[in-house]
Amino acid sequence: MTIAAQLRVAIALLIAVLLAILLAAFYVPAQLQRSANEKYVEDAIPLRSYVQDLALQTARQQAAVEAYLRTRNGALLQRYYTAADASNSDLQRMQPLLPNHRRMFALSRKATIQISELQGALEQQIVAIQSGRGRGEVGQRSDRALRRFGATVDAMIAETDEFVADAEREQRDRYRQLLFVLASLGVIALGIGVALFLIVPRRLGQLYEAEQRSRQEAESRAEAARALAHVSDGVILTDSEGRVRFWNPGAEKLTGLDEDGAIGRELSRLLPGWERLARQPEAQSGFGGAAVLPIQLDRERWLSVMSVDFGDGVVYAVRDVTEERALETLRSDFVATASHELRTPMTSISGAARTLLRHGEQLPPQRHRDFLEMIVGESDRLARIVDQILVASRIEAGKIDVSFERCDATAIARSVVESAKHRAPPGIELHLDAPGTLEVDCDPDRLRQILGNILDNAIKYSPDGGDVHIELHGEGDTVRFVVQDEGMGFEPSAAEAIFERFHRLDPQQTRGIGGTGLGLYIARELVRRMGGRIWAESERGRGAAFSFELPRVREQLPATSS
Repeated sequence: MTIAAQLRVAIALLIAVLLAILLAAFYVPAQLQRSANEKYVEDAIPLRSYVQDLALQTARQQAAVEAYLRTRNGALLQRYYTAADASNSDLQRMQPLLPNHRRMFALSRKATIQISELQGALEQQIVAIQSGRGRGEVGQRSDRALRRFGATVDAMIAETDEFVADAEREQRDRYRQLLFVLASLGVIALGIGVALFLIVPRRLGQLYEAEQRSRQEAESRAEAARALAHVSDGVILTDSEGRVRFWNPGAEKLTGLDEDGAIGRELSRLLPGWERLARQPEAQSGFGGAAVLPIQLDRERWLSVMSVDFGDGVVYAVRDVTEERALETLRSDFVATASHELRTPMTSISGAARTLLRHGEQLPPQRHRDFLEMIVGESDRLARIVDQILVASRIEAGKIDVSFERCDATAIARSVVESAKHRAPPGIELHLDAPGTLEVDCDPDRLRQILGNILDNAIKYSPDGGDVHIELHGEGDTVRFVVQDEGMGFEPSAAEAIFERFHRLDPQQTRGIGGTGLGLYIARELVRRMGGRIWAESERGRGAAFSFELPRVREQLPATSS
């Protein structure tokens, strides 16, 4: 039983006892009064009064007769008859009170007979006196009757005295009993009061401490809930049956399910595929490694889940690692691709060098020169691959340097095109369409790198040959560069993705064309860092057009007429 419940029970008992005392305080006087009415007012006192009056009236009868004997005054006879009537009336009034008193009932009957005998003797004595005979034998008989009646009256008075004494004893016993009840109730109330006096302060202290602990726990839970509300990761609490009991905003944002729709439902039904978590070894490791599993929501997402079982349920910390997993996949693909791309020129260089080393003196001059040109070409290709990897790494680390100066975009484009012509395969024709001079505010080395990457991409994805057009246009305060080829092209939906790091088109659609997937990514990042924008347009099988814009030098802007 809790402390508050114990206090309520004790106080309720005290109130009950106090009410009992109050009721007893009203009950005791009422009972004593009722007992007094029953024993004294309605029974003992009237009966005693009637007996005493009966004795008095009998004595008056005797006195009236004695006085008549001395005075022969007829008025005294009237006193006799009045007293006789009063005696008979007392006997009649005693009758209703006698059924409860067996001995008094017997004495009353005896007294009635004796009064009749006494009255008969007295009346005979009166007749004898009136006839002049004197008292004689009749007077002696009346004296004997009077003595017998006196003894009976004394017995009746003694009986009434005993009855009154019994009533008094009963009153005292009842008073003692009621006083004992009141005292017992008082002792109980006092005991409860003392117990409350001793216990309540301690209990109140315990209640205060418990309330303090509860408030602190509530504040702690509130702080924890407030902190969890601002955690970007999803935090989910389930009970022992797998039903959701807590669902923070991070989980709501991660899954698209609000708290009201999640609380009380089974987690495995909310998130299809969640049941696979239990089958992963990492899921049983407590604070160990996180389990990673795919969940089908609006799209497939990979979630990193750490779980802790605390007995009454499980706490899950969930993080969306879809992008990290995709990046990791891209990196793995890049490592494989880069290894392949690096191995190809290295193999060519190694093979050519070994051939020259072993058979150089036997080779004709032209063949000797072809091997040297292969080594130079593959070395340049290897250098470009390594350079792309280093530039991409510096961009990712935020350490790429871009300086701005006045640049002749036409001259830079012409030099890049000339360089590309030397490494372009047969069947590829490069055409530059640009004004004589077009100045932009940019980093010239980075602009060469951007154009070179885009041109290399256009040449690489034109395996069947064709024309590649490079156009420069001054448009307002920007210069637009457009590189358009007649190669394989790509789906319009991939126009944004092709600029992502490590992204490469489906190998089944590129006829085995290699690449690191970094050229267009580097081009996009460099354009952005020089304050420009870049985009691509294409249809599969109809070539592609890559365009980017850079700010023009302000002094070159044409004046506007007012």
